Amino acid sequence: MSEIDREVYEWQRSIVWETPPCNYCGCATPVFYLETPDRRFHGKPLRLVRCPKCGLIYASPRPSTASYVAVYRTLWAEESRRFKYERPAVETWHRDVILRAKKHKPDARTLFDVGTGAGTILIAGRRLGIRVAGNDINKPAIDWLRARGYTVYNLPTVELVLDTRYDLVTCLDYIEHTNTPFDDLKWIATHLKEDGVLYLKTMYMESEVYRREGAKWSLLSGFHTHYFSKNVLLSMVRDAGLETIWTQLDPEIIHIIARKP
Repeated sequence: MSEIDREVYEWQRSIVWETPPCNYCGCATPVFYLETPDRRFHGKPLRLVRCPKCGLIYASPRPSTASYVAVYRTLWAEESRRFKYERPAVETWHRDVILRAKKHKPDARTLFDVGTGAGTILIAGRRLGIRVAGNDINKPAIDWLRARGYTVYNLPTVELVLDTRYDLVTCLDYIEHTNTPFDDLKWIATHLKEDGVLYLKTMYMESEVYRREGAKWSLLSGFHTHYFSKNVLLSMVRDAGLETIWTQLDPEIIHIIARKP
């Protein structure tokens, strides 16, 4: 057994599994939604449940936040950083994200990137002359960004205590990974300035690809703990204290721009 295989094996043995209540409305009696046909969720089928009160879909059982932090700070983290940074045209696309958000906040001078990953949003923002910061639990990525002078935090979003408020917050391909999506949206609302703008991007359950592939959808992943319908996600954004001003639906992805009133 290789060293990385041994580490993976030890991590999987040490996972703390939980069957949580809904993070949006608190309901503790979810109903079964689907189970993946193949075993690709840490040796188990991915089992999704749906909240009967608000409609949020999430993995249950799932690894605890501490288990996720452990794996992202050690296993595969450096490989993940390289993969995200080397994706074709990723910096150009992230520059466009910032400029699209900035149309709704032309005087924006500061940006916080929630779940910054390899930091390509931060790199694009700095090149646009914006003062940037972000967070991620991927320690190699955080170390790489700190060595280049970026203000970044190696903590889950809801554990961050910051006095700063930002003109823009970006949250791209993150909210499906967190165990606390509604709490994270409330954190974002708190850390936006008045009239500040959020750009949110994630997958959504009415997408044409999910409707076609169902339980075999490639985005049904062991590292995706939450799944959103369009209406549920828009309600979460609203109840976090933000006002949606633009949405776009792609074949698998929903984009939302929202403003703090």
